[in-house]
Amino acid sequence: MARKRPKITKSLQKLIDLFKEIEDEDIREIIAEVVRIERGHRSLSGKRFPMKKVRDVVDSTARLQEEREKNHAI
Repeated sequence: MARKRPKITKSLQKLIDLFKEIEDEDIREIIAEVVRIERGHRSLSGKRFPMKKVRDVVDSTARLQEEREKNHAI
């Protein structure tokens, strides 16, 4: 069964347009992953926001960036 596409509201379109302006791919990936975490967390009322997951996303992206820079320097 095909998934229904969500309706693109004006605010969502504005967010998409702003997101496209971010030049750094790593920053876009971090933001996208944090948005996914936040959307998944919305349904868990009463629970604290999973900051550890956000830190893990940032840390893993930073490690990948460091590896790319190190490999590029060689």
